[in-house]
Amino acid sequence: MANHEKKSLAFILANLGYDVWLGNNRGNKHSRAHLKYNPNKDKEFWNYSFHEMGLYDLPAMIKLIQETTNSDKKITYIGHSQGTAQLFAGMTLLPEFYESKINGFIALGPVTNLRNANSTFLKSLIDFRLDLLFSKLGINEMFRNTQSVTYIEKLLCTKIGFLCTGLLQNISDFDIKDDDLDRFIVFLAHFPSGSSVNTFLHFAQSIRYNNFATLKEMVPYDFTKAKNIPIALFVGMNDRLATVADNRNLKVILEKNNLLNFYREYENTGHLSFFISISNIFMDDIIRKVLEFSS
Repeated sequence: MANHEKKSLAFILANLGYDVWLGNNRGNKHSRAHLKYNPNKDKEFWNYSFHEMGLYDLPAMIKLIQETTNSDKKITYIGHSQGTAQLFAGMTLLPEFYESKINGFIALGPVTNLRNANSTFLKSLIDFRLDLLFSKLGINEMFRNTQSVTYIEKLLCTKIGFLCTGLLQNISDFDIKDDDLDRFIVFLAHFPSGSSVNTFLHFAQSIRYNNFATLKEMVPYDFTKAKNIPIALFVGMNDRLATVADNRNLKVILEKNNLLNFYREYENTGHLSFFISISNIFMDDIIRKVLEFSS
């Protein structure tokens, strides 16, 4: 296939003639509007996690795509990290809906059970129980994107490079030799972008209790209910968040339920490599899966 170095997936697919839509999760800097609640004042705005994203938000996006394009064709869903968690949850909650709307699911850095997550930054937050502290203090939003935060991040990466690379290694990627640090600085203009404390609580629960289940009640998301959606798992061998160990366990679960279509582990690939990889060694496989699912 063609040389895909440093080209984004959306750019490549658009040039292949695909209609590409980029989803936008509630709570980030682009999605703080609401008909009833003010995110700066009303805690009700933040009463969600990836559960609600899979139950309400993704169906709304899919319906909007079909209405706007005036087409009832199934779509190929490509998700990364939390974008995979919300569909993994959603397809067990609304199996008939997703079966009727999606022809395939490409999961980059797949996230379900995070028992083996080894992010120094994330585990420190959880070990100190900051997520629970924020909840008890009535703090509803985490990691809000502000100009001051973006400025400081860019300053550190531009002027003190080892702090920037250390940040990347401690949060998500064991080895950064295939990560484009110039692109990472661009990425920081949009990261972090804000989400609910409940979303963080939900991921923290997975690590603490070794589960992939609803928040608080911890009802397991039942993959036996998911229907006829071929799933392709793209796993980075240097991923500190969506680890090889956790995804090998997920692979077994999906195989048992006849949902696994493809599984591969990629060398020199961390969690954020799917955005900022220099080599894009996984790109040919992604394109093949898009062609297969959409044919």
